[in-house]
Amino acid sequence: MVVQAYEEPIVTQPTYGWPMGRGASQARSGHAKDVLALMALVAQLKHQVNELESDRRRLLDDYRHLDEQIHLAGEVQRNLLPETVDFDGIDVHTLYRPIARVSGDLYDITPLDDTHLGIGIADATGHGMSAALLTVLLKRCFSGKAFSGDSYRILEPADVLRRANRELFEMDFKQCQFMTGLYGVYDQSARTFTFARGGHPYP
Repeated sequence: MVVQAYEEPIVTQPTYGWPMGRGASQARSGHAKDVLALMALVAQLKHQVNELESDRRRLLDDYRHLDEQIHLAGEVQRNLLPETVDFDGIDVHTLYRPIARVSGDLYDITPLDDTHLGIGIADATGHGMSAALLTVLLKRCFSGKAFSGDSYRILEPADVLRRANRELFEMDFKQCQFMTGLYGVYDQSARTFTFARGGHPYP
């Protein structure tokens, strides 16, 4: 009897599926843990995204509210500035173009009596709310008349600036500590303009 030997390797079909035994169980358990961890991470990320969206909406609402307040403050500041002045023989023209909706720029033109016109200009550091508030406070200081009973006298421009500087210094307004100013009085009868400066350029 003749026996023929074959040296070719025996080819087996690959086996698909989970391995069997303890190692297979550990592999499935580890895979399940990875899936659960991934799902937990996704849920956490979704929660954080929702929180960020909520914060975004809240910040947007706050911004809109602040924007409305700044717009209102700008309107109030512009309403304090005179556009026309009724003074015999004098034509007054103004042009006010602030960089922002509120600014540290101020001018004031006020008839003191029939022959005297008070003119004030000021510039506070910055262009925000603090600078705008300081100009409103300074406008109150730009008063060129001193009353005593039923009479009054026209103040010297230097006295007006000294009083304004003293009152602003006493307020201790830390948000905006520096400003320049000019105040003058036009005397129509004498055709003279007397002014004083506090760090402000010449007119």
